[in-house]
Amino acid sequence: MRLAPRLALLFLAAGLVPLGVTLLVLVPHGEDALRTSAKLLHQSELDGLRARVDGALDELMSDVRIVSTAHASQADAAERRARLRFLLDKHQEVTVATLFENGQKVPGAQAYDKNLVTNTDLDEHERRARPLLGGGPGASEFYPSARRREMLITLVTPLPGPAGSARYLATEVSLKRVQELIEHARVGRRGIAYVVDDRGRLVAHPDLARVLAQENVSAIPIVAELVPNIDRAAGGHALTVVTDFTDDGRDLLGAYAPLGRLRWGLVVSEPREDAYGLARATWAHAGGWTALALALSLVVAFFFARDITTPVARLMHGTRGLAGGAFGISVPVEGPPEIAELARTFNEASQKLDQYDADNRKLLLAVERGYLEVLRALVNAIEAKDPYTAGHSQRTAEFAVAVGRMLELTPEELKELEVGGLLHDIGKIGIAEQILRKPAQLDDAEMRVMRGHPAIGDGIVSDIQMLTRIRSMVRNHHERWDGSGYPDGLKGEHIPLGARIIAVADTYDAITSDRCYQPGRPPLESVPILRRLSGVQLDSMCVDALLRALVEMGQLDATEIAQPPSADPPAPQRRRPTLEIAVPPTPPNKLN
Repeated sequence: MRLAPRLALLFLAAGLVPLGVTLLVLVPHGEDALRTSAKLLHQSELDGLRARVDGALDELMSDVRIVSTAHASQADAAERRARLRFLLDKHQEVTVATLFENGQKVPGAQAYDKNLVTNTDLDEHERRARPLLGGGPGASEFYPSARRREMLITLVTPLPGPAGSARYLATEVSLKRVQELIEHARVGRRGIAYVVDDRGRLVAHPDLARVLAQENVSAIPIVAELVPNIDRAAGGHALTVVTDFTDDGRDLLGAYAPLGRLRWGLVVSEPREDAYGLARATWAHAGGWTALALALSLVVAFFFARDITTPVARLMHGTRGLAGGAFGISVPVEGPPEIAELARTFNEASQKLDQYDADNRKLLLAVERGYLEVLRALVNAIEAKDPYTAGHSQRTAEFAVAVGRMLELTPEELKELEVGGLLHDIGKIGIAEQILRKPAQLDDAEMRVMRGHPAIGDGIVSDIQMLTRIRSMVRNHHERWDGSGYPDGLKGEHIPLGARIIAVADTYDAITSDRCYQPGRPPLESVPILRRLSGVQLDSMCVDALLRALVEMGQLDATEIAQPPSADPPAPQRRRPTLEIAVPPTPPNKLN
Protein backbone atom coordinates (compact mmCIF):
# COMPACT_ATOMS: atom_id res chain seq x y z
CA MET A 1 0.00 0.00 0.00
CA ARG A 2 1.26 3.48 -0.86
CA LEU A 3 2.24 5.91 1.87
CA ALA A 4 -0.67 8.34 1.43
CA PRO A 5 -3.47 5.76 1.99
CA ARG A 6 -1.56 4.27 4.89
CA LEU A 7 -1.14 7.64 6.59
CA ALA A 8 -4.78 8.52 5.89
CA LEU A 9 -5.90 5.25 7.49
CA LEU A 10 -3.57 5.91 10.42
CA PHE A 11 -5.02 9.37 11.02
CA LEU A 12 -8.53 8.01 10.55
CA ALA A 13 -7.92 5.22 13.04
CA ALA A 14 -6.48 7.70 15.53
CA GLY A 15 -9.75 9.64 15.38
CA LEU A 16 -12.17 6.74 15.17
CA VAL A 17 -10.75 4.43 17.81
CA PRO A 18 -11.71 6.76 20.70
CA LEU A 19 -15.10 7.35 19.07
CA GLY A 20 -15.63 3.62 18.61
CA VAL A 21 -14.65 2.86 22.20
CA THR A 22 -16.98 5.61 23.41
CA LEU A 23 -19.87 4.24 21.37
CA LEU A 24 -19.23 0.70 22.57
CA VAL A 25 -19.29 1.89 26.16
CA LEU A 26 -22.11 4.40 25.94
CA VAL A 27 -24.50 2.74 23.48
CA PRO A 28 -25.66 -0.08 25.81
CA HIS A 29 -26.04 2.30 28.77
CA GLY A 30 -27.62 4.99 26.63
CA GLU A 31 -30.09 2.55 25.09
CA ASP A 32 -31.07 1.29 28.54
CA ALA A 33 -31.51 4.87 29.67
CA LEU A 34 -33.73 5.70 26.71
CA ARG A 35 -35.83 2.58 27.26
CA THR A 36 -36.19 3.54 30.90
CA SER A 37 -37.22 7.03 29.82
CA ALA A 38 -39.86 5.53 27.50
CA LYS A 39 -41.25 3.45 30.38
CA LEU A 40 -41.28 6.47 32.69
CA LEU A 41 -43.15 8.40 30.00
CA HIS A 42 -45.74 5.62 29.86
CA GLN A 43 -46.06 5.67 33.61
CA SER A 44 -46.50 9.46 33.54
CA GLU A 45 -49.22 9.20 30.87
CA LEU A 46 -50.98 6.51 32.87
CA ASP A 47 -50.84 8.50 36.10
CA GLY A 48 -52.21 11.61 34.39
CA LEU A 49 -55.09 9.74 32.81
CA ARG A 50 -55.86 7.92 36.05
CA ALA A 51 -55.99 11.27 37.86
CA ARG A 52 -58.50 12.59 35.31
CA VAL A 53 -60.73 9.51 35.56
CA ASP A 54 -60.54 9.47 39.36
CA GLY A 55 -61.22 13.21 39.39
CA ALA A 56 -64.40 12.80 37.39
CA LEU A 57 -65.66 10.09 39.78
CA ASP A 58 -64.54 12.08 42.86
CA GLU A 59 -66.59 15.10 41.80
CA LEU A 60 -69.67 12.95 41.30
CA MET A 61 -69.23 11.18 44.64
CA SER A 62 -68.77 14.53 46.40
CA ASP A 63 -72.06 15.86 45.06
CA VAL A 64 -73.76 12.60 45.94
CA ARG A 65 -72.58 13.06 49.54
CA ILE A 66 -73.94 16.61 49.54
CA VAL A 67 -77.34 15.46 48.29
CA SER A 68 -77.30 12.56 50.73
CA THR A 69 -76.70 14.95 53.64
CA ALA A 70 -79.58 17.11 52.50
CA HIS A 71 -81.90 14.12 52.37
CA ALA A 72 -81.01 13.29 55.92
CA SER A 73 -82.84 16.44 57.08
CA GLN A 74 -86.59 16.74 57.63
CA ALA A 75 -87.28 18.05 54.12
CA ASP A 76 -90.61 17.61 52.37
CA ALA A 77 -91.07 15.58 49.19
CA ALA A 78 -90.93 18.60 46.88
CA GLU A 79 -87.61 19.71 48.31
CA ARG A 80 -86.17 16.22 47.99
CA ARG A 81 -87.18 16.02 44.34
CA ALA A 82 -85.64 19.42 43.73
CA ARG A 83 -82.37 18.33 45.23
CA LEU A 84 -82.39 15.15 43.19
CA ARG A 85 -83.07 17.23 40.10
CA PHE A 86 -80.07 19.45 41.01
CA LEU A 87 -77.90 16.35 41.04
CA LEU A 88 -79.08 15.34 37.55
CA ASP A 89 -78.70 18.87 36.18
CA LYS A 90 -75.13 19.30 37.49
CA HIS A 91 -73.90 15.90 36.42
CA GLN A 92 -75.02 14.98 32.96
CA GLU A 93 -73.68 11.46 33.52
CA VAL A 94 -76.31 10.82 36.26
CA THR A 95 -79.43 9.56 34.50
CA VAL A 96 -81.57 8.39 37.46
CA ALA A 97 -81.57 9.23 41.19
CA THR A 98 -83.82 7.26 43.58
CA LEU A 99 -84.30 7.43 47.35
CA PHE A 100 -84.82 4.12 49.18
CA GLU A 101 -85.94 3.68 52.82
CA ASN A 102 -86.02 0.32 54.58
CA GLY A 103 -85.58 -1.45 51.27
CA GLN A 104 -88.47 0.29 49.54
CA LYS A 105 -88.52 3.15 47.09
CA VAL A 106 -89.78 6.34 48.72
CA PRO A 107 -92.82 7.51 46.80
CA GLY A 108 -92.17 10.69 44.81
CA ALA A 109 -88.43 10.61 45.68
CA GLN A 110 -87.10 9.86 42.24
CA ALA A 111 -85.69 12.03 39.45
CA TYR A 112 -84.77 11.13 35.84
CA ASP A 113 -84.82 12.52 32.30
CA LYS A 114 -87.99 11.36 30.60
CA ASN A 115 -86.46 11.92 27.18
CA LEU A 116 -83.67 9.40 27.90
CA VAL A 117 -85.01 6.99 30.47
CA THR A 118 -87.88 4.58 29.91
CA ASN A 119 -89.88 2.60 32.45
CA THR A 120 -87.80 -0.42 31.49
CA ASP A 121 -84.66 1.54 32.35
CA LEU A 122 -86.17 2.49 35.71
CA ASP A 123 -87.02 -1.12 36.48
CA GLU A 124 -83.46 -2.20 35.55
CA HIS A 125 -82.05 0.55 37.76
CA GLU A 126 -84.15 -0.49 40.77
CA ARG A 127 -83.36 -4.16 40.20
CA ARG A 128 -79.62 -3.49 40.28
CA ALA A 129 -79.88 -1.19 43.29
CA ARG A 130 -81.85 -3.44 45.65
CA PRO A 131 -79.06 -6.06 46.18
CA LEU A 132 -76.79 -3.23 47.36
CA LEU A 133 -79.19 -1.91 50.04
CA GLY A 134 -78.44 -2.75 53.65
CA GLY A 135 -74.67 -2.33 53.47
CA GLY A 136 -72.05 0.35 52.91
CA PRO A 137 -71.39 2.24 49.69
CA GLY A 138 -71.47 -0.07 46.70
CA ALA A 139 -71.68 -0.25 42.96
CA SER A 140 -73.38 -2.64 40.61
CA GLU A 141 -71.75 -4.21 37.68
CA PHE A 142 -71.71 -1.97 34.63
CA TYR A 143 -74.26 -2.70 31.95
CA PRO A 144 -75.12 -1.30 28.52
CA SER A 145 -78.02 1.09 28.02
CA ALA A 146 -80.99 -0.38 26.19
CA ARG A 147 -81.35 2.60 23.87
CA ARG A 148 -78.13 4.59 24.26
CA ARG A 149 -74.67 3.58 23.10
CA GLU A 150 -73.04 3.89 26.48
CA MET A 151 -72.32 1.89 29.59
CA LEU A 152 -74.17 2.42 32.86
CA ILE A 153 -73.51 1.63 36.51
CA THR A 154 -75.62 1.95 39.64
CA LEU A 155 -74.05 3.48 42.75
CA VAL A 156 -75.69 3.07 46.20
CA THR A 157 -74.77 5.42 49.07
CA PRO A 158 -76.18 5.02 52.64
CA LEU A 159 -77.83 8.15 54.12
CA PRO A 160 -77.94 9.18 57.79
CA GLY A 161 -81.45 9.11 59.30
CA PRO A 162 -83.50 8.45 62.46
CA ALA A 163 -82.96 5.29 64.42
CA GLY A 164 -84.61 2.25 62.92
CA SER A 165 -84.60 3.80 59.47
CA ALA A 166 -82.26 2.67 56.65
CA ARG A 167 -82.10 5.22 53.88
CA TYR A 168 -80.03 4.90 50.66
CA LEU A 169 -79.52 7.04 47.61
CA ALA A 170 -79.20 5.03 44.38
CA THR A 171 -77.87 6.82 41.32
CA GLU A 172 -77.59 5.44 37.82
CA VAL A 173 -74.43 6.85 36.31
CA SER A 174 -73.48 6.86 32.64
CA LEU A 175 -69.86 6.05 31.91
CA LYS A 176 -69.96 8.39 28.92
CA ARG A 177 -67.54 10.88 30.50
CA VAL A 178 -65.06 8.09 31.33
CA GLN A 179 -65.45 6.82 27.76
CA GLU A 180 -64.76 10.31 26.42
CA LEU A 181 -61.63 10.61 28.58
CA ILE A 182 -60.42 7.27 27.25
CA GLU A 183 -61.22 8.16 23.65
CA HIS A 184 -59.34 11.45 23.88
CA ALA A 185 -56.36 9.99 25.70
CA ARG A 186 -53.14 10.27 23.68
CA VAL A 187 -50.62 7.48 24.22
CA GLY A 188 -47.74 8.02 21.83
CA ARG A 189 -48.46 7.86 18.10
CA ARG A 190 -50.55 4.66 17.95
CA GLY A 191 -51.17 3.77 21.59
CA ILE A 192 -54.54 3.38 23.33
CA ALA A 193 -55.97 3.46 26.86
CA TYR A 194 -58.85 1.39 28.23
CA VAL A 195 -60.56 0.56 31.52
CA VAL A 196 -61.42 -2.94 32.78
CA ASP A 197 -63.22 -4.19 35.87
CA ASP A 198 -62.01 -6.68 38.46
CA ARG A 199 -63.06 -9.55 36.20
CA GLY A 200 -61.09 -8.28 33.20
CA ARG A 201 -64.13 -7.01 31.32
CA LEU A 202 -64.03 -3.78 29.32
CA VAL A 203 -65.54 -0.69 30.89
CA ALA A 204 -64.24 1.90 28.44
CA HIS A 205 -62.28 1.64 25.21
CA PRO A 206 -61.63 3.92 22.19
CA ASP A 207 -63.45 1.37 20.00
CA LEU A 208 -65.69 -0.13 22.64
CA ALA A 209 -68.41 -1.61 20.43
CA ARG A 210 -66.02 -3.44 18.13
CA VAL A 211 -63.81 -4.77 20.90
CA LEU A 212 -66.76 -5.98 22.93
CA ALA A 213 -68.04 -7.85 19.90
CA GLN A 214 -64.76 -9.35 18.71
CA GLU A 215 -62.20 -9.60 21.52
CA ASN A 216 -61.85 -11.00 25.00
CA VAL A 217 -59.49 -8.54 26.65
CA SER A 218 -59.18 -10.64 29.81
CA ALA A 219 -56.83 -12.92 27.85
CA ILE A 220 -54.40 -10.09 27.13
CA PRO A 221 -51.30 -10.68 29.31
CA ILE A 222 -51.27 -7.19 30.79
CA VAL A 223 -54.98 -7.41 31.73
CA ALA A 224 -54.45 -10.84 33.29
CA GLU A 225 -51.61 -9.32 35.30
CA LEU A 226 -53.72 -6.28 36.29
CA VAL A 227 -56.79 -8.09 37.67
CA PRO A 228 -55.15 -9.45 40.86
CA ASN A 229 -53.74 -5.99 41.54
CA ILE A 230 -57.25 -4.50 41.53
CA ASP A 231 -58.06 -6.60 44.59
CA ARG A 232 -54.81 -5.51 46.24
CA ALA A 233 -55.66 -1.86 45.55
CA ALA A 234 -58.99 -2.35 47.30
CA GLY A 235 -56.94 -3.29 50.35
CA GLY A 236 -54.93 -0.10 50.10
CA HIS A 237 -52.04 -1.40 48.03
CA ALA A 238 -52.28 0.61 44.79
CA LEU A 239 -49.57 -0.24 42.30
CA THR A 240 -48.45 1.19 38.95
CA VAL A 241 -46.60 -1.24 36.70
CA VAL A 242 -44.87 -0.71 33.32
CA THR A 243 -44.07 -3.84 31.35
CA ASP A 244 -43.31 -5.28 27.92
CA PHE A 245 -45.77 -7.85 26.61
CA THR A 246 -46.97 -9.52 23.42
CA ASP A 247 -50.57 -9.60 22.22
CA ASP A 248 -51.65 -11.41 19.08
CA GLY A 249 -48.09 -11.43 17.74
CA ARG A 250 -47.56 -7.71 18.41
CA ASP A 251 -44.78 -6.49 20.68
CA LEU A 252 -46.18 -3.85 23.00
CA LEU A 253 -45.10 -1.65 25.88
CA GLY A 254 -47.87 -1.15 28.47
CA ALA A 255 -48.62 0.26 31.90
CA TYR A 256 -51.50 -0.43 34.28
CA ALA A 257 -52.81 0.77 37.63
CA PRO A 258 -55.99 0.24 39.68
CA LEU A 259 -58.49 3.10 39.86
CA GLY A 260 -59.12 4.44 43.33
CA ARG A 261 -62.92 4.74 43.55
CA LEU A 262 -64.18 1.56 41.91
CA ARG A 263 -62.89 -1.93 41.43
CA TRP A 264 -61.56 -1.00 38.05
CA GLY A 265 -58.17 -0.84 36.44
CA LEU A 266 -56.67 1.49 33.83
CA VAL A 267 -54.38 0.21 31.05
CA VAL A 268 -52.31 2.07 28.44
CA SER A 269 -50.37 0.27 25.69
CA GLU A 270 -48.34 1.20 22.64
CA PRO A 271 -46.44 -0.72 19.94
CA ARG A 272 -42.94 -1.28 21.21
CA GLU A 273 -41.39 0.04 18.02
CA ASP A 274 -43.16 3.36 18.65
CA ALA A 275 -42.46 3.43 22.38
CA TYR A 276 -38.78 2.82 21.85
CA GLY A 277 -38.71 4.88 18.69
CA LEU A 278 -36.96 7.65 20.58
CA ALA A 279 -34.11 5.28 21.34
CA ARG A 280 -33.87 4.21 17.71
CA ALA A 281 -34.20 7.78 16.47
CA THR A 282 -31.53 8.89 18.91
CA TRP A 283 -29.11 6.23 17.75
CA ALA A 284 -30.01 6.83 14.13
CA HIS A 285 -29.29 10.50 14.73
CA ALA A 286 -26.07 9.57 16.46
CA GLY A 287 -25.24 7.21 13.60
CA GLY A 288 -25.79 10.00 11.08
CA TRP A 289 -23.50 12.35 12.96
CA THR A 290 -20.99 9.53 13.34
CA ALA A 291 -21.06 8.94 9.58
CA LEU A 292 -20.61 12.67 9.01
CA ALA A 293 -17.73 12.68 11.49
CA LEU A 294 -16.26 9.68 9.66
CA ALA A 295 -16.49 11.47 6.32
CA LEU A 296 -14.96 14.65 7.74
CA SER A 297 -12.24 12.61 9.43
CA LEU A 298 -11.52 10.87 6.14
CA VAL A 299 -11.27 14.19 4.28
CA VAL A 300 -9.07 15.75 6.98
CA ALA A 301 -6.93 12.60 7.16
CA PHE A 302 -6.54 12.64 3.37
CA PHE A 303 -5.41 16.27 3.32
CA PHE A 304 -3.04 15.77 6.26
CA ALA A 305 -1.63 12.63 4.61
CA ARG A 306 -1.22 14.44 1.28
CA ASP A 307 0.50 17.34 3.05
CA ILE A 308 3.10 14.84 4.25
CA THR A 309 3.28 12.42 1.33
CA THR A 310 3.51 15.00 -1.48
CA PRO A 311 6.89 16.40 -0.37
CA VAL A 312 8.00 12.87 0.57
CA ALA A 313 7.07 11.66 -2.92
CA ARG A 314 9.09 14.51 -4.43
CA LEU A 315 12.00 13.58 -2.23
CA MET A 316 11.69 9.96 -3.39
CA HIS A 317 11.61 11.10 -7.02
CA GLY A 318 14.69 13.25 -6.42
CA THR A 319 16.46 10.37 -4.69
CA ARG A 320 15.78 8.08 -7.65
CA GLY A 321 17.13 10.75 -9.99
CA LEU A 322 20.19 11.12 -7.80
CA ALA A 323 20.68 7.36 -7.82
CA GLY A 324 20.40 7.44 -11.62
CA GLY A 325 23.18 10.00 -11.87
CA ALA A 326 21.07 13.19 -12.14
CA PHE A 327 23.36 15.10 -9.80
CA GLY A 328 22.33 18.67 -9.05
CA ILE A 329 18.62 17.83 -9.04
CA SER A 330 16.61 19.80 -6.46
CA VAL A 331 13.20 19.36 -4.85
CA PRO A 332 10.82 22.04 -3.51
CA VAL A 333 11.38 22.91 0.15
CA GLU A 334 7.85 22.53 1.56
CA GLY A 335 5.72 20.49 3.93
CA PRO A 336 6.11 20.07 7.69
CA PRO A 337 9.31 21.56 9.18
CA GLU A 338 11.05 18.20 9.49
CA ILE A 339 10.38 17.29 5.86
CA ALA A 340 11.29 20.79 4.66
CA GLU A 341 14.61 20.51 6.51
CA LEU A 342 15.15 17.10 4.91
CA ALA A 343 14.47 18.66 1.48
CA ARG A 344 17.02 21.42 2.13
CA THR A 345 19.60 18.84 3.20
CA PHE A 346 18.84 16.79 0.08
CA ASN A 347 19.32 19.81 -2.19
CA GLU A 348 22.62 20.67 -0.55
CA ALA A 349 23.86 17.08 -0.92
CA SER A 350 22.68 17.01 -4.54
CA GLN A 351 24.58 20.21 -5.38
CA LYS A 352 27.74 18.91 -3.74
CA LEU A 353 27.45 15.60 -5.60
CA ASP A 354 26.96 17.55 -8.84
CA GLN A 355 30.17 19.45 -8.13
CA TYR A 356 32.00 16.23 -7.26
CA ASP A 357 30.65 14.63 -10.44
CA ALA A 358 31.84 17.56 -12.58
CA ASP A 359 35.28 17.36 -10.99
CA ASN A 360 35.37 13.59 -11.50
CA ARG A 361 34.35 13.95 -15.14
CA LYS A 362 37.15 16.42 -15.73
CA LEU A 363 39.56 14.08 -14.00
CA LEU A 364 38.26 11.12 -15.99
CA LEU A 365 38.61 13.00 -19.26
CA ALA A 366 42.15 13.91 -18.31
CA VAL A 367 42.87 10.27 -17.44
CA GLU A 368 41.33 9.10 -20.72
CA ARG A 369 43.38 11.61 -22.70
CA GLY A 370 46.51 10.53 -20.88
CA TYR A 371 45.54 6.88 -21.36
CA LEU A 372 45.09 7.35 -25.11
CA GLU A 373 48.31 9.31 -25.36
CA VAL A 374 50.15 6.48 -23.61
CA LEU A 375 48.56 3.99 -25.98
CA ARG A 376 49.50 6.07 -29.00
CA ALA A 377 53.08 6.37 -27.72
CA LEU A 378 53.16 2.60 -27.23
CA VAL A 379 51.79 2.02 -30.74
CA ASN A 380 54.27 4.50 -32.21
CA ALA A 381 57.09 2.62 -30.45
CA ILE A 382 55.85 -0.63 -32.01
CA GLU A 383 55.39 0.87 -35.47
CA ALA A 384 58.90 2.40 -35.30
CA LYS A 385 60.14 -1.14 -35.88
CA ASP A 386 58.45 -1.13 -39.30
CA PRO A 387 58.59 2.25 -41.09
CA TYR A 388 56.09 1.02 -43.71
CA THR A 389 53.31 0.65 -41.07
CA ALA A 390 53.82 4.03 -39.41
CA GLY A 391 50.41 5.56 -38.62
CA HIS A 392 48.57 2.35 -39.56
CA SER A 393 47.10 1.72 -36.10
CA GLN A 394 45.88 5.33 -35.76
CA ARG A 395 44.21 5.23 -39.17
CA THR A 396 42.69 1.81 -38.44
CA ALA A 397 41.24 3.22 -35.21
CA GLU A 398 39.77 6.22 -37.08
CA PHE A 399 38.20 4.05 -39.79
CA ALA A 400 36.84 1.64 -37.17
CA VAL A 401 35.17 4.48 -35.25
CA ALA A 402 33.68 5.80 -38.53
CA VAL A 403 32.22 2.33 -39.26
CA GLY A 404 30.85 2.15 -35.70
CA ARG A 405 29.05 5.46 -36.18
CA MET A 406 27.43 4.13 -39.34
CA LEU A 407 26.25 1.13 -37.31
CA GLU A 408 24.85 3.48 -34.62
CA LEU A 409 26.99 2.17 -31.80
CA THR A 410 26.97 3.97 -28.46
CA PRO A 411 29.67 6.51 -27.47
CA GLU A 412 31.11 3.99 -25.00
CA GLU A 413 31.35 1.35 -27.75
CA LEU A 414 33.02 3.86 -30.10
CA LYS A 415 35.67 4.53 -27.45
CA GLU A 416 36.30 0.79 -27.17
CA LEU A 417 36.64 0.59 -30.97
CA GLU A 418 39.18 3.42 -30.94
CA VAL A 419 41.29 1.65 -28.31
CA GLY A 420 40.91 -1.68 -30.12
CA GLY A 421 42.02 -0.10 -33.39
CA LEU A 422 45.07 1.41 -31.76
CA LEU A 423 46.13 -1.83 -30.08
CA HIS A 424 45.00 -4.43 -32.63
CA ASP A 425 48.63 -5.05 -33.73
CA ILE A 426 50.21 -4.78 -30.29
CA GLY A 427 51.24 -8.43 -30.59
CA LYS A 428 53.77 -7.45 -33.25
CA ILE A 429 55.97 -6.33 -30.41
CA GLY A 430 56.85 -9.99 -30.06
CA ILE A 431 57.70 -10.48 -33.74
CA ALA A 432 61.30 -10.32 -34.86
CA GLU A 433 62.33 -7.11 -36.63
CA GLN A 434 63.80 -8.95 -39.63
CA ILE A 435 60.33 -10.35 -40.34
CA LEU A 436 58.57 -7.02 -39.76
CA ARG A 437 61.12 -5.11 -41.89
CA LYS A 438 61.46 -7.73 -44.67
CA PRO A 439 61.03 -5.80 -47.96
CA ALA A 440 59.63 -8.82 -49.81
CA GLN A 441 56.76 -11.26 -49.36
CA LEU A 442 57.09 -13.51 -46.29
CA ASP A 443 57.63 -17.18 -46.83
CA ASP A 444 55.40 -19.79 -45.18
CA ALA A 445 57.51 -20.10 -42.02
CA GLU A 446 57.68 -16.37 -41.59
CA MET A 447 53.97 -16.09 -42.25
CA ARG A 448 53.25 -18.60 -39.48
CA VAL A 449 55.31 -16.47 -37.10
CA MET A 450 53.51 -13.31 -38.24
CA ARG A 451 50.11 -14.96 -37.73
CA GLY A 452 51.00 -15.44 -34.09
CA HIS A 453 50.80 -11.74 -33.31
CA PRO A 454 46.99 -11.73 -32.48
CA ALA A 455 47.48 -14.36 -29.76
CA ILE A 456 50.58 -12.55 -28.50
CA GLY A 457 48.61 -9.31 -28.32
CA ASP A 458 45.76 -11.07 -26.46
CA GLY A 459 48.27 -12.34 -23.94
CA ILE A 460 49.61 -8.82 -23.44
CA VAL A 461 46.23 -7.14 -22.81
CA SER A 462 44.65 -10.04 -20.86
CA ASP A 463 46.40 -8.97 -17.64
CA ILE A 464 45.17 -5.38 -17.92
CA GLN A 465 41.68 -5.07 -16.35
CA MET A 466 40.69 -1.91 -18.20
CA LEU A 467 41.51 -3.54 -21.58
CA THR A 468 39.42 -6.65 -20.99
CA ARG A 469 36.65 -5.57 -23.39
CA ILE A 470 39.03 -5.09 -26.35
CA ARG A 471 40.74 -8.48 -26.06
CA SER A 472 38.52 -10.00 -28.76
CA MET A 473 39.41 -7.15 -31.15
CA VAL A 474 43.12 -7.80 -30.61
CA ARG A 475 42.79 -11.57 -30.86
CA ASN A 476 40.17 -12.00 -33.60
CA HIS A 477 40.71 -9.16 -36.07
CA HIS A 478 42.24 -11.65 -38.55
CA GLU A 479 39.29 -14.09 -38.42
CA ARG A 480 37.49 -14.51 -41.77
CA TRP A 481 33.75 -14.50 -42.45
CA ASP A 482 34.03 -17.93 -44.13
CA GLY A 483 35.85 -19.39 -41.09
CA SER A 484 39.30 -19.70 -42.69
CA GLY A 485 40.92 -17.00 -40.53
CA TYR A 486 43.13 -17.24 -37.46
CA PRO A 487 43.89 -17.80 -34.60
CA ASP A 488 40.54 -19.49 -33.61
CA GLY A 489 38.90 -20.18 -36.97
CA LEU A 490 35.68 -18.37 -36.00
CA LYS A 491 32.99 -18.00 -38.66
CA GLY A 492 30.25 -15.51 -39.52
CA GLU A 493 28.52 -13.79 -36.61
CA HIS A 494 30.44 -15.95 -34.16
CA ILE A 495 33.24 -13.47 -34.77
CA PRO A 496 32.79 -10.59 -32.28
CA LEU A 497 31.45 -7.44 -33.95
CA GLY A 498 34.40 -5.32 -32.78
CA ALA A 499 36.84 -7.73 -34.42
CA ARG A 500 34.82 -7.67 -37.68
CA ILE A 501 34.89 -3.85 -37.73
CA ILE A 502 38.64 -3.75 -37.03
CA ALA A 503 39.17 -6.31 -39.83
CA VAL A 504 37.38 -4.10 -42.39
CA ALA A 505 39.24 -0.95 -41.25
CA ASP A 506 42.57 -2.85 -41.18
CA THR A 507 41.99 -4.24 -44.69
CA TYR A 508 41.06 -0.83 -46.17
CA ASP A 509 44.14 0.83 -44.70
CA ALA A 510 46.35 -2.01 -45.95
CA ILE A 511 44.93 -1.53 -49.48
CA THR A 512 45.39 2.23 -49.55
CA SER A 513 48.78 2.44 -47.75
CA ASP A 514 52.23 1.96 -49.26
CA ARG A 515 53.90 -1.27 -48.23
CA CYS A 516 57.32 -2.64 -49.01
CA TYR A 517 55.81 -5.29 -51.20
CA GLN A 518 53.11 -3.16 -52.91
CA PRO A 519 52.24 0.50 -53.41
CA GLY A 520 49.07 1.95 -51.92
CA ARG A 521 45.97 2.23 -54.13
CA PRO A 522 43.51 5.14 -54.36
CA PRO A 523 40.27 4.80 -52.34
CA LEU A 524 38.19 4.29 -55.49
CA GLU A 525 40.23 1.20 -56.47
CA SER A 526 39.61 -0.27 -53.01
CA VAL A 527 35.84 -0.47 -53.65
CA PRO A 528 35.85 -3.52 -55.97
CA ILE A 529 38.43 -5.24 -53.76
CA LEU A 530 36.27 -4.71 -50.69
CA ARG A 531 33.18 -5.90 -52.61
CA ARG A 532 35.03 -9.04 -53.62
CA LEU A 533 36.12 -9.74 -50.03
CA SER A 534 32.60 -9.00 -48.69
CA GLY A 535 30.87 -12.16 -47.44
CA VAL A 536 34.07 -14.18 -47.88
CA GLN A 537 36.73 -12.60 -45.73
CA LEU A 538 34.86 -9.56 -44.43
CA ASP A 539 31.38 -8.97 -42.95
CA SER A 540 29.26 -7.43 -45.74
CA MET A 541 27.42 -5.23 -43.23
CA CYS A 542 30.70 -3.76 -42.03
CA VAL A 543 31.93 -3.31 -45.63
CA ASP A 544 28.76 -1.35 -46.54
CA ALA A 545 29.15 0.77 -43.40
CA LEU A 546 32.80 1.52 -44.27
CA LEU A 547 31.91 2.62 -47.80
CA ARG A 548 29.20 4.94 -46.47
CA ALA A 549 31.66 6.32 -43.91
CA LEU A 550 34.22 7.00 -46.67
CA VAL A 551 31.55 8.97 -48.54
CA GLU A 552 30.92 11.06 -45.42
CA MET A 553 34.70 11.51 -44.96
CA GLY A 554 34.97 12.76 -48.57
CA GLN A 555 37.27 9.97 -49.75
CA LEU A 556 34.57 8.53 -52.07
CA ASP A 557 31.51 9.78 -53.90
CA ALA A 558 28.09 8.22 -53.36
CA THR A 559 27.88 7.22 -57.02
CA GLU A 560 31.19 5.39 -56.75
CA ILE A 561 29.88 2.92 -54.19
CA ALA A 562 26.52 2.24 -55.88
CA GLN A 563 26.11 -1.39 -56.97
CA PRO A 564 24.39 -2.46 -60.21
CA PRO A 565 21.08 -4.32 -59.80
CA SER A 566 21.47 -8.00 -59.07
CA ALA A 567 19.19 -10.90 -59.94
CA ASP A 568 19.99 -12.53 -56.62
CA PRO A 569 17.42 -12.04 -53.82
CA PRO A 570 18.45 -9.42 -51.28
CA ALA A 571 20.19 -10.70 -48.18
CA PRO A 572 18.00 -10.81 -45.07
CA GLN A 573 18.24 -7.65 -42.99
CA ARG A 574 20.07 -8.14 -39.74
CA ARG A 575 19.08 -6.53 -36.46
CA ARG A 576 20.85 -3.39 -35.35
CA PRO A 577 24.30 -4.52 -34.13
CA THR A 578 25.66 -3.98 -30.67
CA LEU A 579 29.24 -4.29 -29.58
CA GLU A 580 28.81 -7.39 -27.40
CA ILE A 581 32.50 -8.04 -27.02
CA ALA A 582 33.20 -11.59 -25.91
CA VAL A 583 36.27 -12.24 -23.78
CA PRO A 584 38.16 -14.91 -25.75
CA PRO A 585 39.82 -17.90 -24.15
CA THR A 586 43.58 -18.08 -23.97
CA PRO A 587 44.48 -21.39 -25.68
CA PRO A 588 48.01 -22.15 -26.86
CA ASN A 589 48.94 -20.16 -29.96
CA LYS A 590 47.93 -21.80 -33.21
CA LEU A 591 50.07 -20.66 -36.11
CA ASN A 592 48.01 -21.49 -39.19
